Amino acid sequence: MRADVVVLGAGVVGLACARALAQTGREVYVLDREGGVGRGTSGRNSGVIHAGLYYPGDSWKARLCVDGAQALYRFCAEAGVPHERTGKWVLAAHPEELEALHAVARAATKNGADVTSVDGRDVTREDPALRACAALWSPNSGVVDAAALVDALAREARAAGAELALGQRAVRLERGSGGWTLTVTTGNDGASDATEEIHADTVVNAAGHGAPELARLAGLDLAAWDARPAYYRGDYMSLATEAPRPRCPLVYPVPQTHGLGVHLTRDLGGRTRAGPDAYPIDAQDVRLNLLDDTAWAHKAQTFAAALGRYLPGITAEHLSPEYAGVRPKLLRSDGSSGDFLLLGPADLGAPGIVHLLGIESPGLTACLAIADWVATQLETRTTRS
Repeated sequence: MRADVVVLGAGVVGLACARALAQTGREVYVLDREGGVGRGTSGRNSGVIHAGLYYPGDSWKARLCVDGAQALYRFCAEAGVPHERTGKWVLAAHPEELEALHAVARAATKNGADVTSVDGRDVTREDPALRACAALWSPNSGVVDAAALVDALAREARAAGAELALGQRAVRLERGSGGWTLTVTTGNDGASDATEEIHADTVVNAAGHGAPELARLAGLDLAAWDARPAYYRGDYMSLATEAPRPRCPLVYPVPQTHGLGVHLTRDLGGRTRAGPDAYPIDAQDVRLNLLDDTAWAHKAQTFAAALGRYLPGITAEHLSPEYAGVRPKLLRSDGSSGDFLLLGPADLGAPGIVHLLGIESPGLTACLAIADWVATQLETRTTRS
């Protein structure tokens, strides 16, 4: 078969790209190895709409998060996706965290994100369950029903003419004079030995965890971009109904080395969870039984200690395992976490190919802005929300 564009990946970013490109009149075909949409990172995250507080001002994450949040709020309102602009606390629980808090404030200001500095006593007056020596208030942070967002993007992509082929996985990509040839395995979650070929003018690699391998198949050397793929797992634990809990649905500590720290999120159904933490693993394993009972008990103690810095009264007995997610990180040669790596035809010196790599947080927030960037790279015009 033949298509104008093949999008690899049916998470929020891939579906947003499919929607944007299909709305320009292109014939778009979306492949995903899973049997349903949004089954990777898009379905295993905190469901937070980020305001763009943390990221260096010259980064993709900063630019796309700020623009993406505005677009996402509009899209959710127009498409009927449940969401709420809740605001968020970022807390310095102790004096040694003040410099990190000030760094967040400086980054937020540079990025054009609205934040207000708040004294710790005022935090407790506003939210009696919390304790801090200082805080930032982010009024434009919020929460979204991530599953409903995935469904809405898929629905609008299909309405614009995109075709979704689930349970299919690209195992080979070859560039020729007429575009790209993809060899695809078919069957449930791409497990069959049967193959077919798809010919496309353009390929958009938005495959999340699988994006680095697909980039390699397409001839990209990530080392040349000082990028090494890594899996970082994050576990979430739910709070018991009798646990202390803040009024604000979003409460974050100052950020940590490979994540935003163990934070509290209350979803639109009223369920409060803690997490995620962040630790490297060798594969995309999100099974709760990857950790035994002893490991979960230890994790509950660790979470309670982290939360107790700003939420007095929380104990390990208030916490129980809920779910886990795996982030598709890119690490630099010095071991630090990298930015998104977005590569278009001009970057690659090859027509008809776009790679979207290392799309971890704030990828969900930024999905519509990323899609606009992709459309621009491919010299198309999008219909923005």
